Amino acid sequence: MDTISFVAVDHDRVADYMALGKASYAAHYLHLWEGKDPSSFFKTYLSEKVVRALVDHPSAFPHIILFENRPAGILNVSLQDDCSESHQDRKTLLLDKMYILKEFTGQHLGSTALMFIERLAIKHKASAIVLYAMKKGKPFLFYKKNGYQVVGETEITLPHVLPNEKGMYIMEKTIPLTARAKP
Repeated sequence: MDTISFVAVDHDRVADYMALGKASYAAHYLHLWEGKDPSSFFKTYLSEKVVRALVDHPSAFPHIILFENRPAGILNVSLQDDCSESHQDRKTLLLDKMYILKEFTGQHLGSTALMFIERLAIKHKASAIVLYAMKKGKPFLFYKKNGYQVVGETEITLPHVLPNEKGMYIMEKTIPLTARAKP
């Protein structure tokens, strides 16, 4: 049986997380960017300063995904307090990043990661997992197949994203109250 595991990122693993995040992002998302240059994304989300801040933030949970003890991708989730009018005082878990190297796609890392994230949501008594998925491409269909529903739409706001690639869905999966009530 293939072994998939998740290693919490600490300050000693920041460089590994950054390199793996950049490589796995580049393997799937260069088509979104003018000149296929995602440097504004890397500067905003995968710089050393940003990743170190994630590691230090008590509500953020950055991880390296391992497949048979080999680095295969990254994920980051964070607890959010949703204080919108329709969801007063609701705690959610935001799936901020999940990028897997191309050579490891099709190995069930994504679905295993979603189960791992659901366990984190239950542990932290979150009522839902929220994520943003590109309107075009396979990730949207993957999340939909795994029980996530479209609850809204938005766009990437970073500079240099191609205009026809900016569209994103806001997706959510509710965590049943019975699961959150378990000790």
